[in-house]
This record gives sequence, structure tokens and C-alpha cells, in this order.
Amino acid sequence: MRKIGELTERAEAVRFCDYLLTIDISAMAETSHSDPQAWAIWIRDEDRLDEARTQFAAFREQPGDAKYNVQKQADEIRKQQEAKNKDRLKQQRKVGGAAWAGSGNFMTRKPRLTIGLVITCVVLFFITDPGAQRSGDDAGAQLFRALRFVGVQDYVESEGDPLASIKKGEIWRVFTPNLLHGSLMHLGFNMMALFFLGGAIERLQSPGAFALLVFLTGVTAIVLQSVFPESLGGSPNVIGISGAVYGLFGYLWIRPILQPTFPNLIPPSTVMLMMVFLFMFILLPQGSMGGVSVANVAHVAGLLTGIACAAVASRMPS
Repeated sequence: MRKIGELTERAEAVRFCDYLLTIDISAMAETSHSDPQAWAIWIRDEDRLDEARTQFAAFREQPGDAKYNVQKQADEIRKQQEAKNKDRLKQQRKVGGAAWAGSGNFMTRKPRLTIGLVITCVVLFFITDPGAQRSGDDAGAQLFRALRFVGVQDYVESEGDPLASIKKGEIWRVFTPNLLHGSLMHLGFNMMALFFLGGAIERLQSPGAFALLVFLTGVTAIVLQSVFPESLGGSPNVIGISGAVYGLFGYLWIRPILQPTFPNLIPPSTVMLMMVFLFMFILLPQGSMGGVSVANVAHVAGLLTGIACAAVASRMPS
């Protein structure tokens, strides 16, 4: 919001805001922080800022003009807006919106893409499980090396360049580490979170929206974790979809805050739990959990990307 000016009388401030509402400019009046006797006028839609300033200047010249006597009209508009918002909220709790949502009942639609991704991760784990006793040349080990962010030989020959395999054109590596997991516990926690968070987004919106979110958050998490300096927690050995999971969580957490008509599916207790885990892993020394290092950079990067996606989606027309 942007402040466009101040008026000395509350009645004038309310009158002017009512007039702005009738010309489709959303505004509010509140006590000025600099002068408790004055009323500040704030504009919510910055795209109409210049027009609002022009209208404000005209009002100050002739505040008694009859064209500003629009209280009844403004009250009617507010009633219509309230009814429209209630109806939109009711509808969006049943189905998704237009641009980022599909059709159908939220509870009965099956999240087929989410289930497919979970199955893919489970199957790949049992094929490539890096903790299993196996020959380094068997098919599972070869597949694991092919899906990591950087190939071992490329990394060595490039003298430690985490982007060495990507630069050779193996672009799939920016995402495929999301599909690999290092243990049954690692796999289990990630798949449970992916199923519930991803399934919610796919049901509420669409498979395309879910796929795009997983791709953007997953790629950002893996790439940043891989290229960050080791002294700051980076490593190209990152595997697991937890960065994307934090991205899905960030999206579902923040979007209802930015867009109240979007269903709030994340209870405060879940928000608290996810953030406690995030900061606990950051504060614990790397390797303190049974010698396992945690991809903290990926978690933070995924979370911030999911929040950014929520900010963009909340501004899209419904």
C-alpha cells in the first residue's frame, strides 16, 4: 500500500475513500503516525496510484462538491464485494480457481501425478539404494551415478566443478537427484510429506500446477545446494526431494495469507513443526545425525521458492 496524503477531518477522509471505491480504487483511512489529529489515506492498488493522487488533489480543492456524496453507493459496493468474496471462498473450497486450478471435487479427485512421483521415488530407491551391498558396476549403481547432480569422473577431471556434468549437456541432473534417497527413513519421511502436500495441491488446483511447483522448487533446491560453498553447507552430493517438499509447504502456508480466498490447509501446528525441523537441522553440526549430512541449503532454497510461487500465484487473475 502507498500513502497519498492526509486530511484533518475523519469524515472527509471516509468520504474521499467512499468516492474512490465508486471509481474502483481500493483505499483506507487511518490515524496518521506523524500527526494523531490527521487522517492518512492509503491506496491498496499501486497501479492506480497516480490517478488516486490526482483525485486527492481535486478533493482537497473542492471537498464539498456534491459528487463526493456517495456513501450509499459505496455501502452497496462493499456489500456486493463481501457477498462475492464469501461465494468465491465457498467455491474454492470445493474446486480450484481458474488459472491455477482444475475442476472437480477436492476430496474425491485422485492425485495421480503425486502418486506417480511417489512410486517413481520408491522404485528408484530399491533399484539404486546406495546403502546396499552391491558391485559398483551393477545396473543400480550405474543408474545412481547417472542421476546424481554431477558424475564422479566429471567432478574429478574438472578439479571439483559441481556443474561439470551439466556443462556436458546432461541437463536432467538439475532435477533427478530429487528422485534418489539414501535410506528407508529418508525415503519414508519425504514420501509421506510429498503425498500429503503434493496431493493437496494437485487436488485443489491441477496436476500441471503441482508439476510446475515440484519442478521449480526441486531444481532450485538441488542446484543451490550443489553450487554453494562447502563452508556454507553446500555439496554436490545432495539427494532427496525434501527441498521440493519444503517448497510445497511454503506455497500452501503463504498463499492463503496473501490471498484469503485460497483454502488454508496448513494448520499452525504443522507450520511450527516444519519450521522447528528446519532450524533444528541448521543448528545441529553436520554429521551429528549418525554421520548423515542434512541439505539445509536445499531446504531453505525450496521453502523460499515455494513462497515466491505463492506470491506470484496470488496476484494471478482467478
